[in-house]
Amino acid sequence: MISCREVVPADRDAVVDLLVRAWGTVLAARKGEVFDVSAYPGQIAEIDDAIVGLAVFCLRGDEYEVLSLTALVEGQGSGAH
Repeated sequence: MISCREVVPADRDAVVDLLVRAWGTVLAARKGEVFDVSAYPGQIAEIDDAIVGLAVFCLRGDEYEVLSLTALVEGQGSGAH
């Protein structure tokens, strides 16, 4: 079963590793701005304490913007919770 939790500072290395494995970098671009996705808040999806997904977002005004949605396993809902 998948559980989700907030990213905490102790997750930094795991978050960087996940982003690099999935996307090749921690950098992303938006409207001409390049930023480090791993520096933003997020939610981690886990199965049996193993990270299987990550949603990274930022708050812009009164709305959340998803910066990255990464699922390492298919068909388990790690990108849907």
